[in-house]
Amino acid sequence: MQNLATQQCKQERSGFGKRAFQKKYGRKHPMRTCIKRTRQRVASVVEPAAQQCRAELTQEDVNDFLDDYLDEDGSVDEAMAECVAETVDELLNPGDYVDDDEIDDE
Repeated sequence: MQNLATQQCKQERSGFGKRAFQKKYGRKHPMRTCIKRTRQRVASVVEPAAQQCRAELTQEDVNDFLDDYLDEDGSVDEAMAECVAETVDELLNPGDYVDDDEIDDE
């Protein structure tokens, strides 16, 4: 969950810009503060995200699931981790979330 919270904070910082991010989280250790605040939100959506990904895996062919979540060869565990990370992002940021498939189709 630490990694997912860190990922969320990095996305937020890049979206806000450094100054706005520091204004929101403080000048001293803004990333650390963001991660502490975000960790609880991430924890609340990890299990629902994992459930969605498990359901998706059971509904799809394993190879299709791997293709959806990995750029190269990899394991189901790696694809599941990527699926959970994407789903957490989607659940925490529904207005900002862009599906990678939508980008690829453009």
